[in-house]
Amino acid sequence: MDPQNASTRAFTGDRSPARAAVDNVMRRSLKISNPYDPAEVAKGLLARYRDEAERIKREQQGLPFSVMQAQAPVAPPTNGTGRPEMRRATDAIEAALKELTTSPDLADIQPELSGWASMIRRACADGFASASYAIDASERDRAFGARRSLGEFGRLARYAAAVNSCATEIYCRLAQACDLAANVMLVVIGDALGDAGITRSGGILQVTAATLESRRNGVVEALRNLLAPNAIDDQDTLPRAQQAVLAIYEALEEVGSPDLRALLDEAYLSRQLDDLIDLATGSTPDGLRALGTASAVVVQRLERFLIIAEPLAPEAPPASVFFAELRLFTQGFEASRSGYRLPYLARSPLLVSGFAASAAIDPPTQALLQLALSRTALADMVDCLCCSCNDDDAIELVLAAKVLFDLDRAIDLFGLGTHPTGRGEAEMRAAAYGVIVRRAATDGFGPHKVLTEDRLNAITAPLGTIPVSDLRLAEVLNLQVADEQRWGELVSSIAPSCRQELLFQGFVIGS
Repeated sequence: MDPQNASTRAFTGDRSPARAAVDNVMRRSLKISNPYDPAEVAKGLLARYRDEAERIKREQQGLPFSVMQAQAPVAPPTNGTGRPEMRRATDAIEAALKELTTSPDLADIQPELSGWASMIRRACADGFASASYAIDASERDRAFGARRSLGEFGRLARYAAAVNSCATEIYCRLAQACDLAANVMLVVIGDALGDAGITRSGGILQVTAATLESRRNGVVEALRNLLAPNAIDDQDTLPRAQQAVLAIYEALEEVGSPDLRALLDEAYLSRQLDDLIDLATGSTPDGLRALGTASAVVVQRLERFLIIAEPLAPEAPPASVFFAELRLFTQGFEASRSGYRLPYLARSPLLVSGFAASAAIDPPTQALLQLALSRTALADMVDCLCCSCNDDDAIELVLAAKVLFDLDRAIDLFGLGTHPTGRGEAEMRAAAYGVIVRRAATDGFGPHKVLTEDRLNAITAPLGTIPVSDLRLAEVLNLQVADEQRWGELVSSIAPSCRQELLFQGFVIGS
């Protein structure tokens, strides 16, 4: 094994916790994957200390390094960064909010709408700032949180449009701007993951590298406490820790897994955990692809140890703490490929033609793309309802707002799913939203121009083959009922009383 290879170096020898900590600090601060590669370290140092790098360059050229060249003036930041769509989405949000908060027709509720504007601007700014760094687990969670917030405001805006005939178009434009920003965020997340080299063979951390390192220290400390000899001062005290260790050894021997006993060796277990953290900390394309395969093997071994040893070990606080810490560590690598489908939302399918099998579009990814295209087509048709003064169209606009919101949640869930055939937990929850959407045409109020049964069935066709249990469907429905009650009260507080019957068909808020 080559000690200079980031994917194999960690397996070649033991390292102390202090040395591992220094390695991880260098990776995070210099943005490198292998702190043992002099060329990579030098490149990271030059990138981090640009002024000193410029002086060294001038000295190499025979120029006086004490006199720096005049720097070009820094251009003012543009309205949004990254993709042009981000700037357009930000501009659309600002234009819609300005119209919303300055319209004479809505002057009596201007304070409430100013609150909307403040929260929407914050969600938009936070989402775009985090989406570009979606390779980091915490940033990715913030981006999805901002996307959901914008989706909720878009839904509320369409509800308000249905019951405010004097400001229907104003609210609809706000909903369209929120939709655009939320969709661009998902595309930027896909861009960030795609730039990091994420494929089906790669890995995407579900927690930060610093959190993994903290959990690793917790596992090692718990094992040390479990194996530490305990002094017994009286006959009434049982050596529960020693009994637990003995039971674990015997259980592993009986089931034919003596190799797992090595995980009770502090030095060996520390090296196994450090191997995973090494691959995770750099967040480079090669490291993440190596992580996707390496973590599957190592984590499966740790989980096999937990499955065998935990139920058979007698109750002992040190053993319970050790098992809990080890399970917490492995949790950071669960669903390590969650999000590998998202880059395909950001890039043309033509660009992945001829790639390796790990980059090919699998059936669940095809289903995600079909959902996204169907959602866009439905949103275009729903926006046409904003130009109508017909009460039936207003009723359908209310229902359409819910359908679009449910489709967005299904897209998020399906985008984060990992099951190779699209039948994992995330995909099943997405299918539960699909069941609700399909029922909208038959259980909705009044005739439908847009939400026809055939159209909705076609939209949710990618979800139709996924089984949905009654329990999972009930969980989604209960959450939606609670949301409807809260949002209904919010919209009713800013809606004219003469049109609230369009929104609350036979439903009394708070009853």
